[in-house]
Amino acid sequence: MITKKLRKTTFGILVLVSTIIFFSGCATAESFNKPSRSIDYLPNRLVLLEDGCPKVPVEIKFRVSCRKLDQSARKGTHAQLLLDALILASKNLKLSFGEVVFIDVTDSENTVTAYSLIQGANLALSLSPNVVNVSYSIPNRNADLEEVFNRLTRNNVKIFASFSNLYLEEESYPAMFSSVVGVKIGQKFSRENDGSLVLKESFVKQFSTDRPSTSIASVLAAAAWLNCPKNDVGNFPYFTVCT
Repeated sequence: MITKKLRKTTFGILVLVSTIIFFSGCATAESFNKPSRSIDYLPNRLVLLEDGCPKVPVEIKFRVSCRKLDQSARKGTHAQLLLDALILASKNLKLSFGEVVFIDVTDSENTVTAYSLIQGANLALSLSPNVVNVSYSIPNRNADLEEVFNRLTRNNVKIFASFSNLYLEEESYPAMFSSVVGVKIGQKFSRENDGSLVLKESFVKQFSTDRPSTSIASVLAAAAWLNCPKNDVGNFPYFTVCT
């Protein structure tokens, strides 16, 4: 009798455990397969090396955060222009991103140097981003700066950087590094022989409250790359960015 009762009890426990495992497995599968609109499930992280922290609207469909290299740095007017462009892109082009992180790379005098860009890029790497965008350029090549961007690339981070608006007259780094996709504006969408990207000026103008600039073009390209592969939306040729 004791043996039979023990067998029945053991069998009951096994059935109960099997049932729990089965339904736990179903719940787990459902949670992974069920589409979610929550930004907590969106892995796409775009990091921007910028001039400060923008003011974030209350109603926004993606997470925005900011890090500062120097706590005395001010709020960035340029950073605000880029956030406004991203908000418009998310609405008009249906672009999506999980989180946009602004890293203020200005120093105590509100200037951007090769050293502050290196600090910002190192901080960006620690955040495990998918894409990094740089809206500043320096006219002289810097080996240390190039190495930190090479390190980002080795960690599977895609990097976009705007050329100086005077790129016809001077060199622009980090946009001209081989590990970076430099972005310009022009009369049509195209890819240059050096791998740089040209966005149509009239297109970029739609996303800027100021005059169209290479920095707005660059952040649009970075945001679009996060949505690759994807069919064209409106008049934005994803094949230009994604190839």
